Amino acid sequence: MIFGVSNDNEVRGLLDAEKDAEIISEQIKTSLDPIPEFHLSFYRTEDDKTLILLNIRQGEETPYYYLADGVMEAYVRLGNESVKADATELKRLVLRGKNSSYDALGTTYSVSDYAFSKLRERYKAWTGESLEDKELVSFGLVDDNGKLTNAGALLADD
Repeated sequence: MIFGVSNDNEVRGLLDAEKDAEIISEQIKTSLDPIPEFHLSFYRTEDDKTLILLNIRQGEETPYYYLADGVMEAYVRLGNESVKADATELKRLVLRGKNSSYDALGTTYSVSDYAFSKLRERYKAWTGESLEDKELVSFGLVDDNGKLTNAGALLADD
C-alpha cells in the first residue's frame, strides 16, 4: 500500500510521514490478529513529497482477523476489493493456516476395510513397481492412525 496518494492517483505526499507511520504501525498491531509481518518505509518523490510504503508479507497463520467494534472478522481479496470471508472461505483459511487441506482431513474409515486395487493397478502400469501399504501414508491417503483421509476415501475401491 502507498500512503500519500489520493484515490484519483494524485501524489499528494504526507505532512508528517513519521507520525503517520507510527499511527499505521499501531493500527496494524491493535486491529489485526495475529499480527502479520510488515515493513514500513519512506519514499521521497522528485518534487520532495514524502510517501509511506507499506509491505505486508503473505502470512502462514491464516486466517488473519480484523478486530472492529469488538467483532473479529476475516476478509479475502476478490479482484480489487476486500470482502468478508464466508463460512466456506473461512474454513479454507483455517486449513491453510494448519498447513492442511480438505483432502488431508481424516475420516472414520479404517484402511483395513478398504482396498486400493484400481490405484495399485494404475501405479504398477505407470511406474512398473508395486504400491506398498506404507506409500499410502506417504501419499496422504491414510493417516498415522490407519484411517483414510478424504483423498484416500475417494481413491479406495468400493
